[in-house]
Amino acid sequence: MNSTTKRTFLLLISSFSLFGVMSCASIIHGKSQDIFISSQPKGAKILLDDKDYGLTPKTLGLPRMGRMEGEPSSKKEYKITIKLEGYMPYETILQRKVDGWFFGNILIGGIIGIVVDAVTGSMYKLTPNQISAQMKMNGANVFNHKKGEIFIATTLKPDPNWEKIDQIEKLP
Repeated sequence: MNSTTKRTFLLLISSFSLFGVMSCASIIHGKSQDIFISSQPKGAKILLDDKDYGLTPKTLGLPRMGRMEGEPSSKKEYKITIKLEGYMPYETILQRKVDGWFFGNILIGGIIGIVVDAVTGSMYKLTPNQISAQMKMNGANVFNHKKGEIFIATTLKPDPNWEKIDQIEKLP
């Protein structure tokens, strides 16, 4: 093998190695994703899978795999709960979905890129990418309240200071 052939061979091997270790989604956005969480009113507690992550507004950098390190590999989503005293809790699910950048491996990264993106979780995106909780007050809801008619109020959490004057009975 002459020196020109060796250089060409080394250049081809180097190029293949460079493109072989590339993985499109890993390069474009990495294995974690920022999720912005806000609430109205602000200052609500953020719970991620029932663990406290501070108060709104806040940006959390979460692994795209849908689970934290050490959690079971079958876990594919996060449960977000936002709580504030005097308000109904707000709950939503962050789901992982295959990101379009993952398919760039067909052109650039090849089999190795596909494997790297799959192992690191870079092949996924979390949706929704932003959560804006409009907190609802925890109080009574009033229906058909007109002068001279029946007044009905419902609540999920009655205030212990309220005076109970009657209760609707179930008919036989």
